Amino acid sequence: MGLLRFYQDAPDAPDVRGGSDRRDYGLGASLAAGLNLLPQPLWIVRAGDGRPEFFNAAWCAFTGATVEDGMAQGWFRWISPEDRDRLRSRWGRTYRTGTLDDMTCRLMASSGQARWHKLQGRAEHDGTGALVRWFISATDIHAETVQLHVAEQSSRLRKDMLDASVDCIKIIDPSGTLTHMNRSGCQALLGVEECAEGFGMPWLELLPPSARNRGQRALDNARRGRTARFGGMSVRPGGKPQYWDNVLTPLKDADGTVTSILCVSREVTLQRETERRLRVASDTDSLTGLLNRRAFTHKLRRLISKSRQAGRQIGLMLTDLDHFKHVNDTLGHQAGDHLLRVLAARLKSCVGDAGIVARLGGDEFAIAAIGIESDADLRALAQRILALTSGPITYAGHELGTSMSIGCALMPGDAADLSGLLKCADTALSDLKAGGRGGIRPFTAHMRAAAERVASQLERARQLARDRAVSPCYEPRVNLRDGTITGFQARLQWQNPSGNLLLSDALETAFTDYKLATSLSRIMYDKILADMVRCREAGRTLLPVTFRARMVEFLRDELADDLLERIRAFDVSAALIELEITEQALSERGSELVMKALGKLKDAGVRTMLGNFGTGQSSLIRLGHYPVDAVKIDPSLISRLSFDGKFQAIVQAITTLAPSLSLDIVAEGIETEEQRRLLQSLGCDLGQGPLFGRTMRAEGMMELLAGYKAKE
Repeated sequence: MGLLRFYQDAPDAPDVRGGSDRRDYGLGASLAAGLNLLPQPLWIVRAGDGRPEFFNAAWCAFTGATVEDGMAQGWFRWISPEDRDRLRSRWGRTYRTGTLDDMTCRLMASSGQARWHKLQGRAEHDGTGALVRWFISATDIHAETVQLHVAEQSSRLRKDMLDASVDCIKIIDPSGTLTHMNRSGCQALLGVEECAEGFGMPWLELLPPSARNRGQRALDNARRGRTARFGGMSVRPGGKPQYWDNVLTPLKDADGTVTSILCVSREVTLQRETERRLRVASDTDSLTGLLNRRAFTHKLRRLISKSRQAGRQIGLMLTDLDHFKHVNDTLGHQAGDHLLRVLAARLKSCVGDAGIVARLGGDEFAIAAIGIESDADLRALAQRILALTSGPITYAGHELGTSMSIGCALMPGDAADLSGLLKCADTALSDLKAGGRGGIRPFTAHMRAAAERVASQLERARQLARDRAVSPCYEPRVNLRDGTITGFQARLQWQNPSGNLLLSDALETAFTDYKLATSLSRIMYDKILADMVRCREAGRTLLPVTFRARMVEFLRDELADDLLERIRAFDVSAALIELEITEQALSERGSELVMKALGKLKDAGVRTMLGNFGTGQSSLIRLGHYPVDAVKIDPSLISRLSFDGKFQAIVQAITTLAPSLSLDIVAEGIETEEQRRLLQSLGCDLGQGPLFGRTMRAEGMMELLAGYKAKE
């Protein structure tokens, strides 16, 4: 436009008539040549009627038209149809201003492509100030405009994407100022549909006061280039609380400098409510609505911590309903469930805010009481709880009579921690149930000693099992008539720290625990079978070996298969193995598993013996129903044979009945020759005990069998 201004300001400027790149059309040869050298298209338009008077060479080259075409059709012919109306409107206003600055439009090129140009124009006035003509130039800005449009479109797309998100998305500059927030954020946090760009609000001010410290720490971490996360809660006036999970992610440039921070806030109110409901469900017993075992333990741990700080005692009561199984068996489980629900409601009402109540499982409840000052206070509360069963409870017209057994313990008087407190209350309850059900049993020092003795046995048994430090010893079984050996009783023995050998009686508690009992027994099976193989390899005649299995070993239905597999592995005849059980195992809960295992062993050739017969619940009537091959008379009967005739009568009855049932009779614990003679006279042919020698190791058994030949 410098040449145009030069032309306008020249005092001898000739009249403009139009021209081409070779003619001046009244411009003057020099000026026309100069205008034709300009790289951007340029033209001159008459003011009165808007007709073109001149087009330079660049214009002709860009449009592909001649000067004459331009003059005939007018310069608007080469404006893109999409821009003509806008440009005509703008062009009309230029007459009032006399200046055309930075008007943008698309000009049609000779190729048919529309390219963006910036139009600039200056008006020429005559001496009276009247507008004479326009000088207009076009500068190609196509690349810049397209790039700008792409950027704007991308920006709109990003904004639309952010606005489409249900999350509240904010852009924060490193100073903590909010520079952008999407529609969801504006609606949720400010209550408006749209937020003005760059409103400059401090981001932390959007957070409730309770979350600002956490927000500040997260912002500081994001400034350092680390992603940060924190939770928060907001409440709009008249609305419900909303919970948010906020994640701050630093946005960095190519040099790694944090230029801005992206904050995504996701509402997790529904999730929090769902988690709360799940937590309540996971903490609550579905039948009674009380706390379950896990939640009770958790709350009791917190209660203990608070009580320690306050210097207060905690009382714990563990309860069982007496004969609850009878209710289920006679009236059905629905009646049992009704009984549990009623008692749960009574327990909760009785304890109130003075403690916590839980159902541990089955018919077991736990009550932890705070504010207990003495044993008398705990007993008084236990008495009130015990009285809850005295009130009538009916179901479908039937009265559900029941009673309760309660074991009590105090902390810190009886125990120093949660585990100890639970153990003490459980020990007291077990002691009560062992002596008869119903009532209250506080924990005592005597129970502690018994519990410690049990714990000591269990720990010793675990160590012995871990070290495989138990071994078999053997007691011979003989024919009472001629003294010949007919077999051996294997017993577990172990060596204490003092070097003394002890039998399994010192580990009896361990045989009430499935894992320990099976571990110790399997070690014994392997060592007994290995001893039998050694005897065979030494040329000795193998005789049957008996060893005892406890009730607990049958509870997972694995004993028979496991024992038979071991017998096969050692290649020992099953007929040489005898398994001894007590009648208790055949009459109590789980007896069906015992019968099944004995049947499988009997089919495989393993003999079974019924030990400790003649005491407790022993019944001659039921002998015919048991899958056993022999009966062992209990040592307590044998010890009284010499001075009490009624025990001789009991033994006489056993020895008379057993042969008719094809059962062998073995007398245990024979200590004197007189006992041997009496047993022989009463019809007992086999026996074992101290009279026939002490227990011995495998070497002693091999020595005893040297030269022995089994009778045909």
